Amino acid sequence: MKKVKWIVCGSLALFLFLPAILNAEEIGVLPFRTTGVESYITEDFYYLLESELDFYGHNVVSPHEIEDYLGHRVICYNKDYAADYGSSLGLEKVIFGSITRLGEKYIISAAVVRSRNGEILLSEKITAENEKYLEGCVY
Repeated sequence: MKKVKWIVCGSLALFLFLPAILNAEEIGVLPFRTTGVESYITEDFYYLLESELDFYGHNVVSPHEIEDYLGHRVICYNKDYAADYGSSLGLEKVIFGSITRLGEKYIISAAVVRSRNGEILLSEKITAENEKYLEGCVY
């Protein structure tokens, strides 16, 4: 029961603060690092995240658009890489993170970074008990 409350509280924090931090602008979603996660889950996660950002009026540059534009696979391990990618793309902010599967659980870590200085504006880690709870983690 505590885990469900934690997921709900974490999701509520993202829901309340993410729109205010992003201020309805163009934002890039860098490809998330994944471990043990099927590709369809990653794709669904991107779709949900992009849809949520779009709902708040942001022009979202998807992970696929970023890689197509740069002409290579993007691997982002920290805020400095995220800031560099964001700057090279002319984006004010980027989101980067990881999705890790441990047994049935999924652990999502995500951060919003200001491209010009690498400042982390929001950082969150959420655990989903299984695949069906991933959608709640996006919100």
